[in-house]
Parts: sequence; C-alpha cells; structure tokens
Amino acid sequence: MRKIILLFIVLLASCSKIPSGLPMGEYSYQLIMNGSKLGTAVTSTGIFENTYVTNTVMTLEIGDVKNITNQTIRESLNFEPISFESIHSVIVNDNVQEISWLANFDSNKISLKMGDTSIEFESDEPFRLDGNFMLNELITQRFRKNSAVSTKIYDPTLEPEDLIPVQVKFVGTKNVLINNRVQRVFHLVQSIENFMNIDIYLDSKGIVLQSVIIMLNNRIELVIDEGYDKKIQWRQTN
Repeated sequence: MRKIILLFIVLLASCSKIPSGLPMGEYSYQLIMNGSKLGTAVTSTGIFENTYVTNTVMTLEIGDVKNITNQTIRESLNFEPISFESIHSVIVNDNVQEISWLANFDSNKISLKMGDTSIEFESDEPFRLDGNFMLNELITQRFRKNSAVSTKIYDPTLEPEDLIPVQVKFVGTKNVLINNRVQRVFHLVQSIENFMNIDIYLDSKGIVLQSVIIMLNNRIELVIDEGYDKKIQWRQTN
C-alpha cells in the first residue's frame, strides 16, 4: 500500500510539472497544409551578449516556386525590443527576388528600412516584439488556467507603421496526438487583432510541439520533428 501511495504522489508531481524557464535550443518542424507537407521551419533561441536572439527560417515550396523567410528578433533580457530583421526570398528556377525589413528600436522610437525605403517614427504607447515576452509572462504566472497576457507587438511585415494587438491565453492541459504519440501538452491560444487564432501546444519544458491555424477552410500546421527531446540543448553565452 505504501508503494502505491508513493507512486501516486510521483504521478501527481509529474502531471503538475510546468515550464520553469524559456527553452533555449534549436528545433526543426514540418509545415503541413491539409495533411500534405509543403515545407519546413527551423527555430532557435539563445542568449548572446546579454540579448535574447530568436531566429526562424521557414521554407515553403509550391510547384516550381520556393519561398524562404529568414527572421531574427533581438530582445533585451527584460524583453525590450532591440531589433527586428526579416528577409523574404522568392525563388523561381534561377530567378531570386528579395524583400527585406530591418527595424531598430530606441525606447518607443522606430527606425525601419524596407528595401530602399527608410522611415522613422515614434509610437504613442509601449510595445513588444513577437519573441519571448508573452511566454515568459505565462511562466511567471505559473500557467494558471485561463491566465492571459495581452500586449501590442510591432511586426513591420504585417503593419510597418502601426502596432498589432495580441493576446495569448492558457486554456489548460490536454492529450494531443503528435508524431503518432499521445502527449500531455499545455494548450495556448494566440489571438492576433481579433481576426486570427493560433492553437499552440507546449511540452513541460515550454518547447512548442505543434501550432495550428484554421484559415479559409485550410488547416495549417507546424509539427516538431521526431526525436526533438533527445537533442542536446543549445549553448548560451553572456
């Protein structure tokens, strides 16, 4: 009986485990639309010279057209925006076209270069980047059910001269089939300006296992590659 009680306590402890910090490392994903693989994504987060650096490279292939987006977000250790850079390449045979955005921040002042165009302006209110701020806030709140984080983010690829309202809400834990395995996950819903919802599923380390968007009757998914949990986590340098 004592062994059964101890086992039950261990099981309860494992079920209540929540992410305790931001995941550092590099993770690969499959990009799937309506069950068909269309591309890949690789995302990484690390601390370099007292700065959070988050990089995402997404590749999408449809017929002879290849789209590659390479995005890097830099935040201070208290999640103040430092810089945002995104390069989108469209490749058709040997023809390559690029669109680039580079934004630097000084408090609420924004300096943006889009291709050959440069603009500067100042926001009337504080903002964040779509990096690590919201996940860190949920970790701070210890993932209480229905806890939520609301903020405004700056993303020049969507709104070069405006902020975008975003909310991330922790719905609860659930079992989800990912890579043919039933996994216990933390279910988040990210709402972007009341027109798009993204379902995000994290493991107990805060690693995104799957993201799902339903848009115009299409189901778009990012699903982490198998064996991600056997990888050695990234280095960090201060």
